[in-house]
Amino acid sequence: MTLPAPITPLAALIRRHPDVEAQVLWASGDTWEVQDDQDEMMDGEEIPYYAEGLLMEGFGMEWLALGEGAQAEVLLLMVWEPGTTPPALPEAEDGWQVFGQGRIEAA
Repeated sequence: MTLPAPITPLAALIRRHPDVEAQVLWASGDTWEVQDDQDEMMDGEEIPYYAEGLLMEGFGMEWLALGEGAQAEVLLLMVWEPGTTPPALPEAEDGWQVFGQGRIEAA
């Protein structure tokens, strides 16, 4: 299965950092809230397909890959509904660096 072009940079990052896990955050007013039904982090293999499904549903998404060492450890998938403006991106905590980020507008 070929992923749509907007997902390509995200999939490439996951190939470079195969142990990265994702946390899904949803826009709620001017803040981000953790997805209610997500008890565990999403593993790297699931991330591109989950993101593709969100895009097919018309949601917008911003992603941010963070880590403390030489590898991205956490990928934040921040999602918002069409017709809304998402909150500002969270800041990386001290000691964490940004390994990549991207934005895909809502349809």
